[in-house]
Amino acid sequence: MIRFLYNTFILCCIIAIASPNVVAQSNIDFTAQKSAEKIIDSYGGFNHAVINMTRDEWEVVRAWEGFDENAYLETLSNFKASFSDDRDKRKIERQAKVLQSDCGCWVEPDATYTTLVPPPGLGGLQPGEEQWFSQGGAGWDVDCSSSPISFPGWTFELYGDVYEEFYINSKGMISFGGDVIDWTPTGFPEAEYNQIAGYWQDTDNRSVGEIMYKVTQDAVYVNYVEVGYYNNHYDLTN
Repeated sequence: MIRFLYNTFILCCIIAIASPNVVAQSNIDFTAQKSAEKIIDSYGGFNHAVINMTRDEWEVVRAWEGFDENAYLETLSNFKASFSDDRDKRKIERQAKVLQSDCGCWVEPDATYTTLVPPPGLGGLQPGEEQWFSQGGAGWDVDCSSSPISFPGWTFELYGDVYEEFYINSKGMISFGGDVIDWTPTGFPEAEYNQIAGYWQDTDNRSVGEIMYKVTQDAVYVNYVEVGYYNNHYDLTN
């Protein structure tokens, strides 16, 4: 958890094991020249392809005129729902750890939090959900960012710059002045982003992971909850 005593900003993460609209570019060229159909067939069908394709393959499939956005969103939703019991179990385990520690390092999200989710497709958003705003790379719940979120009547100062809003990015960063989709952690100051990089890594939230936030009159809470890692791994989470 990162605390700033002046207009508090709180970033929560627990360790279980261990500039505007910027999108990271892959250093690997997709040289196989496969068609979208061949890529999908190589995974045994569309549903498995959605969950397992690489970023380079996604670039080809997303540009395909036969790409079905609603089918993609439905696959993501069904895959996420299949881990519901696992998420409930992990929540109970987290709560038990909090009770056993006086660290105060973790604030468990409650019903006052908002969960960032992919576009809902035909199903619509559920209570307490907000849609991710932009995506790149491997798509929703992997490489994405929120729309700008305003501070409630106060500003936030970061190294001399004052901001009235912030962005939540799926890669474990809170950015200012614009969203950031960058899956390759970079040392400071080379990164050149105005950000709080409390948990910058190549995250993947398609299974058990969730990213949630809450804005109050005194503080902003951003929780990266049981976030896994690319490409669709959840054996190790934050």
